[in-house]
Amino acid sequence: MKLFLFALLLLYAGSLNAQHHNSENRLYQDYAFTDDSLVMSGGVNPKEFSLLNLKKEFHYDYYRHIFTRVSSGDYSKTKHWSVPIKIYLDSKIPKDVQDDFIQFVTFLPKIEKLTISFVRNKKESNFYIYPVTEKLDDFELDFYKGITFSLLTDESNKFYGGRILFNPNQLKDNTVLKTKLRQFFFASLGNFCIRNELGTDSLLSENYQWSRTISNYDYTILRFHYGLYNKNAIGYPELKKLLQKIQSTTFTNTSGKFTLTL
Repeated sequence: MKLFLFALLLLYAGSLNAQHHNSENRLYQDYAFTDDSLVMSGGVNPKEFSLLNLKKEFHYDYYRHIFTRVSSGDYSKTKHWSVPIKIYLDSKIPKDVQDDFIQFVTFLPKIEKLTISFVRNKKESNFYIYPVTEKLDDFELDFYKGITFSLLTDESNKFYGGRILFNPNQLKDNTVLKTKLRQFFFASLGNFCIRNELGTDSLLSENYQWSRTISNYDYTILRFHYGLYNKNAIGYPELKKLLQKIQSTTFTNTSGKFTLTL
C-alpha cells in the first residue's frame, strides 16, 4: 500500500509540475531595500499595507505561526500560493463533510492573491483531499494523528500544489473530520504552525472547536500573510526590518513604483 501511495504521489507531483511550469498566473511583487528606503515595484496599492500597522504583539503571534528553526540553525521563510488553488474532493468523503468544507471555504476572506475554487475533474486540480487506509501517525501528539497535509514548493518558496490525507478510522467521527479538514486546509494556505496556547475559536489552535464563522484572529493572520506576498521569500530578520520600516514610513509614487522613505 505504501508503495502504491508513493507511486501515486509521484504521478500527482509530475502532473502538478507540468501545470506549474505552464502557468502564467505568477503575479509577484518585488521588495528591495535601497539605502534607507524600501522600494516596491509592480504598482502596489499602499492601502494593502494597512494591516501592517497592527500592534507589535500581533507581529509576535504571526512570527510563531510562520517561522521555525531549520536544520542549518536558520529560520524558515514566508511561503505563499502563487497559483489559484483548485480543490478536488474525493467521492469517498461523506457528503455532509464535503458540504461543510465547501461552505467553510466560502467564508474565507477574499484576497486578491489567493484564489480558491472546487473542480469536479481530478486532473484539473492542484489540491487533492482524500481518505486512505494507511495509518497516519508521523507525530507523537494525538492532534496530528489520522490526518496530514503536504505541499509542493517551487524554487522561490511558492506553493503550486498540495494534498490532505486522512484515515477516517483514526478519527472519532465526522464532526472531528470536519474540524480537522478546516484546520489543516487553513494551515496549508501559508504553511502556518498550529499552536496549543490559542483559544477555541482559532483554526490555528489545537483546541479549536467547530464554528460557522472565521475568527477575527484567523482572518487577520491570513490577510496579513498575503499582504506580505513577495517574489522572494522573506526570512525572520528581513521581516522584522520590513515591519520596522513600514511603521515609520510615508508613501511616495516615483516612476510607477511606490517607494517607502523613512
